[in-house]
Formats: sequence, structure tokens, C-alpha cells
Amino acid sequence: MEKILNKKFYIVLLLVLVIVSAAVILAFGKEYVFSDTLYSSDNMSGFSYTMDHGGVIEVTDIYTKGSKLFVKVKYVAPGKDYIVMSREGDHYTVFSAYAHKCGIITDMYYLGNSTGSWIIPVCVVIYLAFVLWGLILKYRKDCSEDLYQYKNITTLGLIVFIAFLLLLQIEMLLTFQGPYMYIYRLIMSGGSFSLYSFPIALVLSICITVSNFNLMRKEGRNPRNMLGIALGLILIIAIVAPSIISDIINNHSNIDVHRETGAPRHIMMFIENGMSALAAYLECILIGTIGVALKAAKHIPAFDKDCIVIHGSKIRDDGGLTKLLQERADRAVEFSRMQKEATGKDIVFIPSGGKGTDEVISEAEAIKNYLIGIGIPDDLILAEDKSVNTLENIKFSYQLMKKRLGGTEPKMAISTTNYHVFRAGMYASELGIKAEGIGSRTKRYFWVNAFIREFVATINSERKRHASIIAALLLIVLVMVFLLYISVQV
Repeated sequence: MEKILNKKFYIVLLLVLVIVSAAVILAFGKEYVFSDTLYSSDNMSGFSYTMDHGGVIEVTDIYTKGSKLFVKVKYVAPGKDYIVMSREGDHYTVFSAYAHKCGIITDMYYLGNSTGSWIIPVCVVIYLAFVLWGLILKYRKDCSEDLYQYKNITTLGLIVFIAFLLLLQIEMLLTFQGPYMYIYRLIMSGGSFSLYSFPIALVLSICITVSNFNLMRKEGRNPRNMLGIALGLILIIAIVAPSIISDIINNHSNIDVHRETGAPRHIMMFIENGMSALAAYLECILIGTIGVALKAAKHIPAFDKDCIVIHGSKIRDDGGLTKLLQERADRAVEFSRMQKEATGKDIVFIPSGGKGTDEVISEAEAIKNYLIGIGIPDDLILAEDKSVNTLENIKFSYQLMKKRLGGTEPKMAISTTNYHVFRAGMYASELGIKAEGIGSRTKRYFWVNAFIREFVATINSERKRHASIIAALLLIVLVMVFLLYISVQV
């Protein structure tokens, strides 16, 4: 497992697969069989041929099989040649062959199909399978060590991205038509992802927008509550923008993007597919955000906790708990009973939250009163009434419990609303505190904004890593487009 998580392993594996691919193509590429479909079953014989240049390749056999015509050739010298097939004096078909200096014969293009080139998609599938396996192992390892890390979101997003590429590669392997078409289809994979995901993205964007309007209606208008509308628009724009740009240039400009050997065609190809790859990657990171947030919300902490922090929030005017805050307290009590039944160990409740300017008592005191009212002993309640935000809730509660334990590191759980679990756990990680979160139920419209907030926070927190991945994706697209351009120039 350690080897598969080592970056050097993938560098070595890549080099090995490149060497294997080159060896197979060099071993079998000196011969090639051209084929074409015969549209008449009459007079299958009688074929002859002429060479346009001659001396580049040698025809060793001509035969038919079923409704197919086959022409077998072998390498003679480097260069480009055309085989003009004739039958009874009429031209039937033309085969274009490119003979490389290394002795490989390719069909039509410099990077056209050759005998043995099927090894390329096979090696790509093998490599992506190892990368996917490594990412899954890394995700499981990192989540077991600390679930509340933004890097887990990035890793899960990459798993989705690589899994899609792997499935696409398997389909491309079964319909392989040579390196040129393989590269062409590969750079289109970002657009394929956007195409397949468009119905989902459209529905998601509509749901996000509706949910945000509902949130603003009930919670008020502010920039944070409008994140969903902004993201919904960005999602749709990112998916349809490449097609719109392509349509404008193709149909409403004087730029010639139709000539196969032209630079404008390939520049347009890079812009369109680079944008699609970027949109596909960001979609996968959003999926990763949803996946990790849900995992955190449904997580049940280990039954070995010394204390459970109940995060405060605004209380009622009479000092009672709102429905949201009561859900957090009830969830903490539920967990304490689960732990007691499983291990017999009691847990200390730490209601946390200071007194706001518009509150009659502190949030901690309000939660404590509720806990005592439902039968929790006073000696199992340790109120923390100085904090004013989530970070301080965790920090001050940890300090209180550590002092109660005489300096021993407390094993801590955090009870908060389900959409807030990941962020609370992340704050604990930033403080170097080992804590596990448990989520209470809340209104559904809160979830959408929570996902978006964590998505934005992930991009910001891991911006260097995301920038590196995006730059690598764009570089790969650029290199592949350049290979296609060079292939049609030769």
C-alpha cells in the first residue's frame, strides 16, 4: 500500500508503460494491412495497384475476405506513399501510408494507425486504473486519519474525474482507430463529461437557484445566501460556453477553422476543449464537496469520548432554545446514550456559546438549562460561555475539558447541525484538536448553501493544488492538440 501511495511509483510505472508501448509498436509496426469495404460482391478478384511515389513501402499481398478488401504492405524506406487500387481499369480506392525512419508504417497520418498501436490505449487504461486505485487508497487513509480536511474533497473529486476518464478509455479501447483518432477523442473527453453531466447540472442549477430564493425569503438577503444562484449560473455558463464560442467562430466570423491543416482549427480546438476540461474538473470537485460533506454529516464518532461540545446559536427571546439548537442538544444526548450502552462510559456535555447583545442569557446557559430540564446531571455539564464563533467554541471547550482532566488530552465529539459538521471538524483540525463531529437534522434549503460554501472554501484553501492540476490539464490538452497539428502537417 505504501508503494502505491508513493509518487515515484507512478513515474516509474509511466516510464515502463511508455517503453512497453514503444517496444510493441517497433516489433510489429514494420508491416501493416490496409482494408476497405467492397460494395459489390461481384468479381472480388482482379485487383491491381500502382504506387504514387514507390520505394517507400512494398505490397506483399492483396486479398478479399467477405465484403472487405485487404492490402498487406511492409516497410522499405522512410517517406510517404499512396497505393491506388484498381479493378478492370477503374480506380477503386486509395490508401495513404507514412513510413517512419524507425521502420513503422502508419495509416494516413504521421500519428495514424499502425500494427501494434492498440498497446497505447491498453497502457493508458492500466495507468489510469493504478492512479484510481491509488487515489481511493489515499482517500480512505486520509479520511481515517482526519475526515475534516479540504484535501479529502479534492481527492474525491479527482477520483470521480479519473473514474470517468477510465470508463471512457475502456470504450475507446474497444473502438480504437489509431493514435490520431485516439488523441482527438481523448481531448474531447472534457466535453463528453460536460455533455453527459449537462442534464444533471441543469437540474442541479435549477434546484440550487430555487433553494437559494427559499433561503433568502426565510433568512434574509445577503451575499452569502446568494452563493447558490451565482454557482448555478456559473455551472451552466461553464458547460455551454465552449459550444457557444465554437458556434460564433464557425458560423459568425471569417476565421477558417475548417481546414484540417490550419492553425486556427487547432487553436480553436485547444480553447474549446481546454474550457471543457476545466468545467469538468470543477464539476468533479463540486461532487467531491457534496460527497465529503454528506460523509461527515452521517459519521458516528467512536464510543470513547470524554466530552461532547454542543455548538451554540441564537436563542429565543425568552431564553429558550430554537428548534435548530434543540436538535443539536438532543443529538448530543442521543450520542451519550449510544456510548453508555456500548461501553458504559459517561460523557461530559459542554454547551458552548457566549451572550449576544440581543440575548437575555448566554447560549451556553440556555443549553445547560435545557439539558438539566431533560434529566442530565449537573456534574456532567461543563458550560463554556465566552466564545463568539465556531472556532472559539471548539478552542475554549477543549481548554475547559483539558483542565478538568488535569492536563490530559480529551477525546472530543462535536454536536452541530449536519450541514455544519465538516466545517466544525475542519476548525478543530486547524487548532490541532482531534475531534469527531455528529450532525443533527436541519431544513433542506440550508444544505445547498453549505455545499457551495465548502466548495468555494475548498477552491480557496487548496488553490495552489487546484491551480497546479488545472495547469497540468491545460498543458496536456495543449500538447495533444499540438501532436494533432504536427501529424497533419507532415
